[in-house]
Amino acid sequence: SGEDDQLLISNDNAELPPLPSMINQVPVPEPLGVAPDLDEGVDEESAFGQITEYSDQCWEYVEIWTKRFELGGSYLAGNTDRSYVTTGLNLEKSDNNNLFEFEIGGRWGQSNGVRDANRWYGNATLDIARSTNWIVFFTNKNTYDEFENLDWRGTISSGLGYRFINEDDRRLIVRIGPGGTREIYNSPTLKRTTFDVFAELEFKYPLSDHIKLEHKQTWTPSVDIARILRVTTETGLLFKLDNQDRWNLRVGLLQIYNSFPNAGRKKSDYTGSVSLVYTRK
Repeated sequence: SGEDDQLLISNDNAELPPLPSMINQVPVPEPLGVAPDLDEGVDEESAFGQITEYSDQCWEYVEIWTKRFELGGSYLAGNTDRSYVTTGLNLEKSDNNNLFEFEIGGRWGQSNGVRDANRWYGNATLDIARSTNWIVFFTNKNTYDEFENLDWRGTISSGLGYRFINEDDRRLIVRIGPGGTREIYNSPTLKRTTFDVFAELEFKYPLSDHIKLEHKQTWTPSVDIARILRVTTETGLLFKLDNQDRWNLRVGLLQIYNSFPNAGRKKSDYTGSVSLVYTRK
């Protein structure tokens, strides 16, 4: 018809749309003896990016914890054979309000083939605050000491505390509250449970640019058995070995006092130590 002829004539000079790129490409056959790439089309960068992002998120969570590792010891061979190892791991997670601390470690040693030191501990403390210096704390302490004839001593306590100083390198915290202690001894066998008053003083302070003092003392006097008093005192001096304060040499003294020990045991134990300390910054 006349309209069809006009339409055909009017479209003679119109540009045709370009062909799809796949049609314009000339297929190139794979060389003989070469296996096809089955992974073609898979976005390797996106998969790697997801793994990297997940790893970064995990590492950010791990970095929240301050980690400190301590290792020390001594070895003597000749007329006298002695070997001692002291180790400890401290994990701490804190912000302006709350703090969670976990520590585990111990000391093992022998002289002339006879073991004469074997003590291990594991402690956890949680401090909760609400933008004030007053805190509510929960703590659990566990100890094993072969030469105290102590199979296990576990103490649990909760109460109130006060942060007089709470800075990165300065700390003065007092905790006090009711608690309970369970002890299991051997040779002779003794099992006892006491209700206690728990009191703890934690103090850290730099004495100079290169020396820092650490001190912690814990008192657990029994309420129901008046003659039982337990005191643990640990003091240490840290000597800075590098500018980043990651490596320190620690000289420490630990005193453990028990006013009512197992039969045949002394009331006090003293342990001196020199160890290398690494703190992740």
